[in-house]
Amino acid sequence: MKMILILILTLSFNQIEYSNATDQKADAISSVSVRHFDTLSPPVSLSDISSFQDVEVGFSPAVDPITIIAIGQLAWEIIQEGKPTVNVKTDMASALPSQVADWTELDGWKGPLSHRMEVVYKNFLGNDGVKMILNLRGFFDGKFSSNGQPKDQQRGGFLAGVTVIPEFVDVKWGWDLNAHVSIPTVVNIGTSKRPLAAMLVEVRLNVKTLFSDKTQTLSLLVLGDGTIRELKP
Repeated sequence: MKMILILILTLSFNQIEYSNATDQKADAISSVSVRHFDTLSPPVSLSDISSFQDVEVGFSPAVDPITIIAIGQLAWEIIQEGKPTVNVKTDMASALPSQVADWTELDGWKGPLSHRMEVVYKNFLGNDGVKMILNLRGFFDGKFSSNGQPKDQQRGGFLAGVTVIPEFVDVKWGWDLNAHVSIPTVVNIGTSKRPLAAMLVEVRLNVKTLFSDKTQTLSLLVLGDGTIRELKP
């Protein structure tokens, strides 16, 4: 009888240990993958951005397009506690020449550009814990005209309404997802005669489980000609 009791207790302990190990494998982050649905231009670093600039003088005495500023939101939440929260009417940013208050003052807009990314967090059992599809959208190639210049003399490649939209979000029970967008840098990588806006868009992702807490940032450089580049370390 004593041996039977010991055997039952041993089996029970083993079952508890197995169950705990299985739970940990199911609720711990094993890997993260990012898949771009659209082709990216070659990656670029922040040091490369400064080397692109080639300053020329004489675009306009009234508006200096080499000074490109961000207008709109500079940071916003797109996912909170696993649920999309982005407001597509207000959560966006534009890269415009200084002294221009609104993107409607520019002409020649193209777009919308669209770049979709799939991000998947897997557990140690190979199952998806978090899966999302994010879409970076906006308008590009806006042109500025100063001092009554005709349209064929307009210059610039500016950006308007750049935002990140969570098109699909699936979060496993027991997992938590938060996503935050910020615009830390807006510069002119063209010249004063041919300005070209460059906007750095960062998507900060945080996924938590009972056994894991992982934060990572997706960094994309959006150019005023519609080109999108991944920012490398």
